[in-house]
Amino acid sequence: MPDTPVSRRGVLFALGALPLVLAVGACSTSRPDRGAPVPTDFDNPRARALADRARAALAAHNPDTAIALARESLQAWPASTQTWGLLREAATAAGRDEDRRLATFFEGRIKDYEAMHPLQARLAFLGAARQPPAATPSIGPWAERLAGYFAWKDARSGKQTGPLR
Repeated sequence: MPDTPVSRRGVLFALGALPLVLAVGACSTSRPDRGAPVPTDFDNPRARALADRARAALAAHNPDTAIALARESLQAWPASTQTWGLLREAATAAGRDEDRRLATFFEGRIKDYEAMHPLQARLAFLGAARQPPAATPSIGPWAERLAGYFAWKDARSGKQTGPLR
């Protein structure tokens, strides 16, 4: 078989396309199951009221009550960076390192992921739920809740773009 010269441009194109091929392959293998219902129990007014009570409890030097109320608020509206920050402050005041790390993790991620398309954010949180970081192994249920929130947000946009979880 004769040697065929390979152009430099051809090699650069192939190397440039490799990340795209790998990314598409990774997305196609990590899709969530189709047909699972999207949660609809998100309640921003309730979450705000609970967060206000959590702030008052923290101001009254009752960080354990503040933690419980902040967690309840986050169940109602998990994408509130302010409430994750409140949970972080309360956990710090109570000396609860696991809760502090958990709150710090989600506070930062939500700030980043709110700028993404909801489908991308949902998939990112599903990945975090399935493979939690070693420093915060307890993120699974919260990451699942946030994945549900972003699926709900995607469905409400009227331009649903992906399979439901």
